[in-house]
Amino acid sequence: RDKEKAQHLYLHVKSEVESCIKYVKEKREEDPYRSILPRLLYQATHGSDAEIPTFEP
Repeated sequence: RDKEKAQHLYLHVKSEVESCIKYVKEKREEDPYRSILPRLLYQATHGSDAEIPTFEP
């Protein structure tokens, strides 16, 4: 019985983690500052210590 519960919990957690990883990968693909050129241009116009914007959840 405990092994069944543990397996069910494991599969649930695994599914949640996979879903979160998929979400982050999709957001990374949409990131306008993913490439080095846009990042450098942003820093050149906003200062070298400016934090580059991230995505909105």
